[in-house]
Amino acid sequence: MTFYMRDKKKLPSHLPPDAVGFSACLLVKDDNDRLPEWIAYHFLALPLRRLIVAVDPTSRTSPAEILGRWNGTEDLEGRTLLVTQWTDVDFMSADQISLVQESDEGRERLRARYPNEANLFAHKERQRIFIRNCFGTLKAEGMHWAVHVDSDEFVTFNRRSWGDPDPPLLGSNTIEGALVNERSIWNMKKVGAQLEEEKARREGGPLMMKYEKTMRRRRTGVKIRENIRDKLPTLESLMTLEDFIHLHQHLHPFSKKGFMMPRLFFFGRPLDNSHIAAGPDDGIDRSTFDTLRFRSHATKGAFLYNTFGKTMMDVSRITESDLVLNEEKRIRQVHNLLVPYDTRDMYIGNREKEPYVLMPYSAAPFRVHHYLGTWESYSKRDDARRSRKTYDKMNDVPIPYDDDDITSWLDVLIKMMGTEKVARLSAGSGVIA
Repeated sequence: MTFYMRDKKKLPSHLPPDAVGFSACLLVKDDNDRLPEWIAYHFLALPLRRLIVAVDPTSRTSPAEILGRWNGTEDLEGRTLLVTQWTDVDFMSADQISLVQESDEGRERLRARYPNEANLFAHKERQRIFIRNCFGTLKAEGMHWAVHVDSDEFVTFNRRSWGDPDPPLLGSNTIEGALVNERSIWNMKKVGAQLEEEKARREGGPLMMKYEKTMRRRRTGVKIRENIRDKLPTLESLMTLEDFIHLHQHLHPFSKKGFMMPRLFFFGRPLDNSHIAAGPDDGIDRSTFDTLRFRSHATKGAFLYNTFGKTMMDVSRITESDLVLNEEKRIRQVHNLLVPYDTRDMYIGNREKEPYVLMPYSAAPFRVHHYLGTWESYSKRDDARRSRKTYDKMNDVPIPYDDDDITSWLDVLIKMMGTEKVARLSAGSGVIA
């Protein structure tokens, strides 16, 4: 297999000659069954070379052993993964800790602000504070491209494949359609109407508005983004997301400080996984990896199940004015971190007060796979929102698609690092203590 090595002459001026790799901010709570797979995949695909992990103080398990075995792992180019574990005292003030931890004073203050969801908003407050301080630390360390995704989310190339909304279609079931029709983002959750639209789309019925009319003022930007998707490689090529950004640095959206990545929701219903059983007998149980066993997903480009995307940004170029902050100078919400400063950006809501920057699925170079996982994994957290009823509802999709875009990643990593090393680093994937 030919290994892709970056051409240092093509690196953009704002990146160092020896690009340092991707960085990530991750907040965990009892995620030890997901963490080995998450780190292993992103070590290969991004490539992840700097990771800051904050541990929720209510977590009953510690990720220290998993993070310790990955810390210092070296790639083929001699770059190592640096992992740091944070607790609340590492990124919050005493007053902030009092607010979000299990103190009577903090809970009363939260109940006053959020009468019905004090526990949920305690988590969200911690997450907002962590994200801003984590990105600030990465910027100070000289890092560049960074992501904040959860332990059940995996960033990958948004290659064209089965079920792709191409040509881009515009209806109330899509992010693009919500924008064009000036509908509230929340009104897109009318499940019945969305399923009817999906059925009509599959049967080829008249459903969507013409893309040309909708995107008239954004024609140039869309054309460039479409061309970028035509250039997307496979994971087997060993070209990482960072390599791809470097090679196309002057094209939209990589010329920007950051951009949104649409999410693609994968259900917790395994398909025929005979391909896993027929895999090599190398001591690695592939049936415990979510990215390998769960291949059924929601409609690409639809808001139903996929919901909001996540942000990728170059922290070296980000300033406070680029972030969507609340009155207390905290991250407003975790899905959309950047203000819509580019006229080609799609957004919903008030640009100044509550902007949601959007990128149509059909134009996005990267996407985020979001895995529901098994009921055992989903329910292991002490979280009132994670009921069996909610899980079954999220797992009940009448018109799913199948996708194998990233299922080869583990074998690629084994060829790169060797079976013994990958088995040791990924140990515990899918295992719930």
